[in-house]
Amino acid sequence: MFRRRIAWALCLLLLGARPVASQVPTEDRVKAAFIYNFAQFVAWPAGDSLAKGPIIVGIFGSGAMRPAIEEILRGKEQKGRRFEVRVFDRPEEVRDCRILFLDLPDPRRAKALELLPRPGLLTIGDGEAFARQGGVIALVKDGNRMKFDLNLTSAERAGLRVDPTLLGLARKAGRW
Repeated sequence: MFRRRIAWALCLLLLGARPVASQVPTEDRVKAAFIYNFAQFVAWPAGDSLAKGPIIVGIFGSGAMRPAIEEILRGKEQKGRRFEVRVFDRPEEVRDCRILFLDLPDPRRAKALELLPRPGLLTIGDGEAFARQGGVIALVKDGNRMKFDLNLTSAERAGLRVDPTLLGLARKAGRW
């Protein structure tokens, strides 16, 4: 019951006070809401070169999620830093990114995870296999609900500290 209340509070906070017609929760908007909320519950390595300026939220792959992510992040900040959305085509372009959604099919996604820079990069992708492939957070559709799995080993390798609240909301949290 407590987890359900937290999840609803996060969704309401995220969607904000917008006209009812624009609140139709498409799957992309729900994923974008999750991405924003993950940023609130992850601490990046202290003293790194990306500690100032905008928080870059990247999309690696098709870029189809860009409109939904931009809509959800528009006007939002974290600790006085605004969010900026970018689409990347090659792993070497990702170096200034904090949060990266991998919008790639499984075989290409696994290869991209191997090539991406790890320090301070929160990787998010679709499907249960994503966390087992080395991604930090896997978005998993469970019936008509979106849930997530959390790979603690990948989070630690990236130097990320995950808030216990996020651990409690995860469908699965483990070391793969």
